[in-house]
Amino acid sequence: MKPPKSGLDKKKGTNVTRPSHKIVEGAKTNNLEEVKLALWENPDCINASDKSGLTALHWAASNNNFTLCEYLFEQSKVRVNPMLKDVRGRSAMDHAIGIGSDAIINLFYSHILRPDMENDDPPHSGEGKVITPDFKRKEPK
Repeated sequence: MKPPKSGLDKKKGTNVTRPSHKIVEGAKTNNLEEVKLALWENPDCINASDKSGLTALHWAASNNNFTLCEYLFEQSKVRVNPMLKDVRGRSAMDHAIGIGSDAIINLFYSHILRPDMENDDPPHSGEGKVITPDFKRKEPK
């Protein structure tokens, strides 16, 4: 398998960061190819964080990058953990709520909540506004 295309040149020494740092830097700069390369080199780096505790998913949500969030959730070798908190105690979902991205919030709900789960106590945005997922629940058989 060939690695994903990357703008970095290993022979010239421009690719000196570890995969765990590459994934965070790639997400921080909205560079999907860099994120793919980091995951290709080391799938376990998917939940790596920077000094502030921000993971690639935190950065993707903060940058309103739906495509990157979706890509991270679709990885099957190691699952992205949307419940990890940064040093200020905020999850990637909190970052999505903070920027008001309904599409990303709904993406999170579709991956966090089981489709057959009862939702008696819906989450709130922090402003008293109830946030509801945009997907249909499957009825138990």
